[in-house]
Amino acid sequence: MSAPDPLGSLLAALQVGREKPVPAAAWAPVARRFLAPDETVLLALEGNGLTWWDPLLLVTDRRVLHLRRGTVLPYRLIREFPAQEIAGAEFRRRFLRGPVIVRTRGGARTWIRSDGDALAQRFADSLNALVAGRR
Repeated sequence: MSAPDPLGSLLAALQVGREKPVPAAAWAPVARRFLAPDETVLLALEGNGLTWWDPLLLVTDRRVLHLRRGTVLPYRLIREFPAQEIAGAEFRRRFLRGPVIVRTRGGARTWIRSDGDALAQRFADSLNALVAGRR
């Protein structure tokens, strides 16, 4: 059995739906700062927000992380939920971009805007499959 690789799993999750390779050097600080050495990223979705921030949703084997980066600031944690609290996700298409909403069993939620319909829907469907016990 191989040792967990948080950066490798983050890069693999971010690579879904992209043609060009995701630059490891750009994402290594995120992996070091927010992921445990034995944590695995299962899903990732970069959102399309306003010009001064870039949102990111990460689903790991332990939790869901909502991160945001400012123009010159590094990523920071906005919200975090344990995996067992996640009830599901949905993508709502609205005009040019729609929100991807992740809800907990207790009614809390977090969301990011996405204008990539196919990637946003795939993220929501994949998260719902994880919640339902399918991979």
